[in-house]
Amino acid sequence: LKNFKQAEDYLLLAKYALFKSKKQDFKIRYQLHRNLGILYIFKKQYKEAIVELSNDIYYSSLIHGPEHICGGYFQLGNVFYNLQKYNNTLSAYSHVIRIWNSYFKEKNTELFDEALQAEAQNMFTRILEIRDELLPEGRKNIELAEVYMAFGQLYYITKKYIQSKHNFEQALKRYQLEYNSSNINIIQIKSFLREIELNI
Repeated sequence: LKNFKQAEDYLLLAKYALFKSKKQDFKIRYQLHRNLGILYIFKKQYKEAIVELSNDIYYSSLIHGPEHICGGYFQLGNVFYNLQKYNNTLSAYSHVIRIWNSYFKEKNTELFDEALQAEAQNMFTRILEIRDELLPEGRKNIELAEVYMAFGQLYYITKKYIQSKHNFEQALKRYQLEYNSSNINIIQIKSFLREIELNI
């Protein structure tokens, strides 16, 4: 608790100094708000966490646009889960997966380092677990397939082809239970699997 209090004091002091400054450094602002939001999650001060994470999303969108892979929406989903607002949780997580799948489709991976890879893995693992827990059976196949597809693309661009193949196969199996072979996701996954076979 002492460490939490000390961390909060430092972050609040930095927040005060930043808002007193005339410098409009949105990157520092959103990182500061996110760190405060995560701290408040650990302290179970969820109302404060929502405020900070909402500011995180706002300031990061000023730099990167509203559809960037910054983790504010994911952390917001975690808050809603802790508050047992499960529809809000699923909505936030859906936004996260939609953003990541768009990111992969754009092949915008030049800055995809190990830290970002680990962050994505943690997000996808958490979202997969919570969707499996909360979703009714009628929605599970498609929404779990979306996460497996994100995992497949993550491992594909990081050249972990065995893991990529496994996750694409999991996604394909679920999509095929819901759609016919003309579905765009099924077509894309089959294309990825063909390319993977050339690399393993």
